[in-house]
Amino acid sequence: MNENQNQNNTNNNQNEFVNHTNEFTKEQIDSGKLMSVLSYLSVLSLIPYFTEKNNPYVKFHAKQGMNIFIYEAILSALDGFLTPFAGLFGFVAYLGLVAFAILSIIGLVFALTGEAKEVPFLNKIAIIK
Repeated sequence: MNENQNQNNTNNNQNEFVNHTNEFTKEQIDSGKLMSVLSYLSVLSLIPYFTEKNNPYVKFHAKQGMNIFIYEAILSALDGFLTPFAGLFGFVAYLGLVAFAILSIIGLVFALTGEAKEVPFLNKIAIIK
């Protein structure tokens, strides 16, 4: 029974968002909400990434937002170059862009609510750590 409970706890932890909120002070979170929200708005993620170096809460969200933006830019560029040659890639790129938009919305909600949770799947493929 004890072994089953440990396995269930492990499975539950794998399905949850990794939460880093307790690593930041209330002041850091409150003062960084606006810039953290910008982190998930495509090219606007550049603003907090390059300007907010003193707030670790904003840096946390800015790194995630920049990773999403980089992958969106790569997919868009590949879609633009390869679509004339392979129409199927355009559909796959579209699905990828939709997936990254969903990840941006999730990150945006976390930033608005003052949480520092990792966006799913992104930590495994992050370019900026």
